[in-house]
Amino acid sequence: MKPEFRRSPRFWLLAIFMLALAVRLIYLGVMVGFNSPVPLRYDDGTYDGLARSIASGHGMTLWDKPSTIVSPGYPYFIGGCYAIFGPAPSGPRVVQALIGSSTVVLVSAFALELGLGLPAAVLAGTIASFHPSAVYFTGRYFPMILHAALLAAAIYALLRWRRRGWLWLIMSGVMLGIAALVRSDVLMLVPLMALSLLPLVGWGRRWVAAAVLLVGIAYALQLPWLVRCERIGGLQAFPTTFTWRTLWGGDNPWSRGGPVTAERIIAHYDTPGSEAGLRPAMREQLFALRQWQAIRTQMTEAQAESAFKYMTLTWRAREPGRYIANIGRKLLAFASPWPMQGGDVLRRYGLILGLSYGIWLPLALIGFVAAWRLGPARWMFIAVVLQILMTTAAVCGHPRLRFATEVLFMPYAGYGIVRLRDWLIRRRRPDAGTESSPGTHA
Repeated sequence: MKPEFRRSPRFWLLAIFMLALAVRLIYLGVMVGFNSPVPLRYDDGTYDGLARSIASGHGMTLWDKPSTIVSPGYPYFIGGCYAIFGPAPSGPRVVQALIGSSTVVLVSAFALELGLGLPAAVLAGTIASFHPSAVYFTGRYFPMILHAALLAAAIYALLRWRRRGWLWLIMSGVMLGIAALVRSDVLMLVPLMALSLLPLVGWGRRWVAAAVLLVGIAYALQLPWLVRCERIGGLQAFPTTFTWRTLWGGDNPWSRGGPVTAERIIAHYDTPGSEAGLRPAMREQLFALRQWQAIRTQMTEAQAESAFKYMTLTWRAREPGRYIANIGRKLLAFASPWPMQGGDVLRRYGLILGLSYGIWLPLALIGFVAAWRLGPARWMFIAVVLQILMTTAAVCGHPRLRFATEVLFMPYAGYGIVRLRDWLIRRRRPDAGTESSPGTHA
């Protein structure tokens, strides 16, 4: 054991938690302000309005009407903070700092559970403590912090299930179900999570039972929300992510590769006759957008998705040549980490996202390749599947969807640093001996 890691793993996990919490509290105090106003122009304002309604006992309502505009998990989280600590932004922000710090501890626990060693676990926790995206969202009213924590907890429970009993699988299903109530795009991940267990336990009754249990628990937790969506919107469908709306942002008659928001188009054609001279397809789109704007607050997520799906597919059918011509420009626009919406505030997040991926992914690749030779990387299959799907969704939708899977690469980034250090030591001391295994770092 290396001298600097003689203390117990519990000591290091506690130290990492305190480091992560200190970083987040300093960021809130210095850069944001614990009680600085919530930026109501963006999604923060929607969550704040719903949370205040919940805290006052009126449930999820906007403008005195029941609403299913977003999934219920995060509004109830913020509303619970308001009910306990009062309707000030400091309560949710501090709680998010605590949740984010707990996720950092889970990142270190991943490394330990995977057998990557204590040095890799400490380095992974240190990386996660300063992870730009995680620190940034501590001060915003976006569900990323809570969503990432729940998804990390679900995957950690899966890591422990194979050796420690079925209770861990049940816990994973519960965490996935709650995560889907925070961000509904988790619904498309649940079957893949079940499929990713196949190479770990092999084909057989055990895998079938695990897959059915995992999917059944996660989806069963959606039933009350599904009933509410049906009762309010009359639509019997699971709520979905806003992928079609964001796809339309880069696939509409006004776009030239980059995003064009519905609100911007409606605001531009705000006077009688302003749409004169538009092509028939554009006039048709503008009419549909105005209809959408008139009833948007009463629409479920699934209904909003259907509206933008209809507009996207209609434009493709009416003007296939223009639609195809936009694909190349759109791919170039989506290849950048620039966010799809949000204006000046979220432009900073584009830079944050680039820094996050540019720093940790190369190190994670080194760690993953090294761990593959040593055995524990088979668990990485889960993270790889999730990352492929989330990145695909980001290319076709919104880069913020990548956030929750970034933490899954940090244990391997820490291990990559350990292996790079060992390689440099061997380069300097050719007689240093044979290559060490993860266990020698523990």
